[in-house]
Amino acid sequence: MGYPECAYCPSPIYSDEARKAKYQGVVVLQAVITPDGRAININVVKGPGLGLEERAIDKVREWRFKP
Repeated sequence: MGYPECAYCPSPIYSDEARKAKYQGVVVLQAVITPDGRAININVVKGPGLGLEERAIDKVREWRFKP
């Protein structure tokens, strides 16, 4: 078993707070990928703050992975 392959994975948009502070960082998430390719049970493993974790979670909910 390997990593799921992403079929549709747009990047999250920075929060206004992070953009104004010119802040960058990496958000690490953990998720379960369903048989139809959706990410569920998304949890933050590591994040820099300033609303970036919430933006990442919101975007990953839109992602689709190849079955």
